Amino acid sequence: NLASLTIFISLGKRISFKFTQDKIDKESKLLNILKGDGNIPRPESDKLIEFYKSKGFHFVKIDKIKETKDDFDEIYTFKINKGQKIKIDRIEFDGNISFDSKTLFNIAYISLKSIKFHKLFYEKAITYAISSIEEFYQKSGYSQCEVSVKNISIVNNNARIIINIKENTIIKIGAINIWGNKEFA
Repeated sequence: NLASLTIFISLGKRISFKFTQDKIDKESKLLNILKGDGNIPRPESDKLIEFYKSKGFHFVKIDKIKETKDDFDEIYTFKINKGQKIKIDRIEFDGNISFDSKTLFNIAYISLKSIKFHKLFYEKAITYAISSIEEFYQKSGYSQCEVSVKNISIVNNNARIIINIKENTIIKIGAINIWGNKEFA
């Protein structure tokens, strides 16, 4: 399948974009992803890779081929191989003592669901879930808590994620003393 679009730039240069892939996504969506600061799409495949990864296609491969016909025509062809969609099968926790895995899973799941990634594997979304767990620990008095990914394994298009928790010491404020305030004593 081949989708293409030609864009004319005011300087007389004509840039064409073509997308080849297993199944054609909406052409307009792909072109919007390629847009830079202005309204003219830029031929940057990194933005397309991030787009497909955010849709669960962790192993997407995109080959960008630039063909220059003459001084006025440039054609960029993006050959897109999405690969298989990866879904989160299981999230496990290691090192948690103060809070059970079910509580931590619920925090991770709610944070992933809030950004609409509760089922698809996307590394940036996992980072967001880790931040939510870290914030939960910090609000519970564990200001020195460290949360990180211990392992990610992908088997049969399912991701199993192990998150490592290093709780460290809980910090409690015993007393607050104020000196030198004679007017409000």
